Amino acid sequence: MKDHKSLTSRLLTREQAEIYLNIPTQTLYKKVNRREIPYVKHNQNLYFDKDLLDQWIKEKTKMPMY
Repeated sequence: MKDHKSLTSRLLTREQAEIYLNIPTQTLYKKVNRREIPYVKHNQNLYFDKDLLDQWIKEKTKMPMY
């Protein structure tokens, strides 16, 4: 049961993901449709694992060249 609670506390709804990523609904849907962002679909609802979103952000971050 502990694992289930841990998982559900990491999952964000579509609305929460938009706020977390600071992007509009249309942009999030485009990224989902293009499979550019990690997501889970359950009962026709989208959910986003916060840990995977953090990893995705790190992978997409461009570091400055010195």
